[in-house]
Amino acid sequence: MKIVNFLAVTFLVCFTIFSCSMENEKSTSSDSTVPINPTLNTDINNLIIDTNTAFRLISDSIYAIQIGPKHCHLLFTHQTFSPASDGELMTTVRIVNTENQKTIFDSTFNYNSVGRVEQIAKDGFIIDLTNIYGGSGFGGIIFYLKTATEISLQEVCPMNELTFWESNITGNKLLVLEGVWNMGSADGPNFEAHFSEHRQNIFIYELGQDKPIRSVIGLTKFKYDLSENGNTLKEMKKKETKLNGKISWEEFN
Repeated sequence: MKIVNFLAVTFLVCFTIFSCSMENEKSTSSDSTVPINPTLNTDINNLIIDTNTAFRLISDSIYAIQIGPKHCHLLFTHQTFSPASDGELMTTVRIVNTENQKTIFDSTFNYNSVGRVEQIAKDGFIIDLTNIYGGSGFGGIIFYLKTATEISLQEVCPMNELTFWESNITGNKLLVLEGVWNMGSADGPNFEAHFSEHRQNIFIYELGQDKPIRSVIGLTKFKYDLSENGNTLKEMKKKETKLNGKISWEEFN
């Protein structure tokens, strides 16, 4: 009888310890600030990034894409710190084959944010990678992701908060406008606020080659506000008569 009682008590103690351990483990996992599952977003025109400012972690953001017959995910991850950038976040661009979960492309860059992402052709994507530090300005690079015969990620050009781009109808050219901010003095006649109308440097980049090929269109005579886009390109076509011989505006509308 003593042996039976001893075994019963021993079992009860072990069960209690096990239960407490499981409860603590459950509590710890539910309080975790790092998402277990990445955000799945199949709409290529709407990028959603979940941020945790306290820990400066950004969860994975995923697009469902097609590369030939393969169903893949285009992922942006921000969970690696750059040893060369004093603890600043880097962005990894990764493509995963969903059938076998194998990574078929990945490349990491010293940029902490993903901006505009757009599929401009069946096998072509434009991706903005930027560094944002909380102010109104930022800097970065426009990339062209080519997914035809083999995957490549090409730098197109630098960009900032005054850069606007639009692809042509066939998706093999990129129109890039860079706002020229004439700061001057606040009380001067030519003073321009940060996000007011500016003259624009216009470039066209031909895509799909070994590297993007740039054509310089020129500097606009008039000032434009590109923040809302709207009918700005149609307005330029009417006003910028000297540039019309160098660009077919209809391609980009």
